[in-house]
Amino acid sequence: MRQAPASKLKLFTQFIKNKFSKKKKTNSKIILNKIENWTFTKKRNNFNVRVDYLEYFRFFQKNYIPYYLIWWLSIIIITIFLVLWPIFTVKYIEIIKKDNITNMNIAYKAVEDLRWEKLYKINELDVFNKFKNYQDNIKSISLKIQLPNTIKIEAESYKEIFNVLINNNTYILVENGTVIPSPISKSLKNLNVIMKIDKNKFIDYKQIFNPFYIEKINNIITKLEENIVNIKIVNLYYYENERELHIEIENWNRLIFSIDDDIDPMEQIEKLVIFNKDYSSIIDNKIVYIDLRIKKKIFYCEAVSSKQCNENIKSIYWE
Repeated sequence: MRQAPASKLKLFTQFIKNKFSKKKKTNSKIILNKIENWTFTKKRNNFNVRVDYLEYFRFFQKNYIPYYLIWWLSIIIITIFLVLWPIFTVKYIEIIKKDNITNMNIAYKAVEDLRWEKLYKINELDVFNKFKNYQDNIKSISLKIQLPNTIKIEAESYKEIFNVLINNNTYILVENGTVIPSPISKSLKNLNVIMKIDKNKFIDYKQIFNPFYIEKINNIITKLEENIVNIKIVNLYYYENERELHIEIENWNRLIFSIDDDIDPMEQIEKLVIFNKDYSSIIDNKIVYIDLRIKKKIFYCEAVSSKQCNENIKSIYWE
């Protein structure tokens, strides 16, 4: 067998080395290209990888999908979710009263139709109106929504001021003219109401008196007790048609006040205070009545004419 010349063998060997060297470099370059977006750190046997998360959002740029459209779609999906998912509906209703007047059974009945309503549809004004439809004595409410399915309501009534007797039934009269069925309260004065009310009319928890005049009556009584020492009120009479308040004190003297707009109740109190101080004590002396309804004037009837005075009172007020 012939052997190749030494020079040719050397050239062939060099060729093989060069080719192998080029191939190795090429493969190394390919590997580096594949891992150019990755970082490998070897430190204390830890292996960290950094991923380009923005690459996911570049999909929308490449496909020309605007960002605002993505937000609108998200809002629509969330809205549909809230509307259709039953977890955000009213399942539990809790009512707390801040007084001794509000009827809890009626209160729950007033808002029963809110059950299974969406929470976002519930607002304080609507709830207040529902309470008022059943109980006119409600003054205010406070509404709290507790996720995921509860509403909490605090209800407050107008303040009670008088016991009243209407068609042989006892009620408590509150500041806004509403009557509450109740036994007589010893802490309240009795107000005898002189007016005709249909016996077949349902008046429980209804506003049947004008609060404007009820407030005047309450103010007159308060100022009278503040300005005349030791006065003791025995009876109160409210003549609804005549717009008058009659007050009987312990010596059965009758004080007649107008609560109409023609004269200020405080002016009437001032006249009575001056009369009591400078002319005649309304507590010590026996006077049948003192009429304060006319501006800047006082009419009174003394005990010596009591028979005629009482007949006049009866004829005027049908007692």
